[in-house]
Amino acid sequence: MILSDVIKFIYRIIVSRYLGPSDYGLLSLGEGVLNIALLFSVLGLQLGAVKFIAQYLGEENIEKIKGIIAATFRIILPVSISIMLLIILFSQYIAIGIFHKRELVPIIAIFALTLPFASFNNTLASIFVALKKINYWNYLTALVRPLSLIILTVVIISFKGDAADIAIATLGTYILSAGLGAYLLEFKTLPII
Repeated sequence: MILSDVIKFIYRIIVSRYLGPSDYGLLSLGEGVLNIALLFSVLGLQLGAVKFIAQYLGEENIEKIKGIIAATFRIILPVSISIMLLIILFSQYIAIGIFHKRELVPIIAIFALTLPFASFNNTLASIFVALKKINYWNYLTALVRPLSLIILTVVIISFKGDAADIAIATLGTYILSAGLGAYLLEFKTLPII
């Protein structure tokens, strides 16, 4: 976790120096909207999944574990997609009506697109913990996501991107992490599909 924190700290320094206070503030507001939406989109189901997966793991009931994982994703993904659509629909109101920043509209929309992938990632991380695959959890949350974020951000900065482009780097990071996490779950841990 220390490596992850160091990488995030370096990311924040790079982005804040590149964007300046105004645009960095817009990016931070967009991240804040994502984090609030993330609280609602996962519905606390990942915590319930951890409890039941651990229970069924002790009973060695693999079919029940697969059922819990599948049911959790069948609930979380449609909910997060619905919230994503609501945020995109109301992004102009959120940006202008609440924050009084018209330039925040595309950033909120990009972070809204990130929501289903972030929900999937957070749930997947909890599932790896429940399955006693802490190394996969560490790999995704402490290594892949922060490193890919800083790499994508540096690439975007080298092409003179703006705050919305850096928000796209966050989206790309979550997509990459979700794909890798799904691979680790399906082919290295417990086939669900």
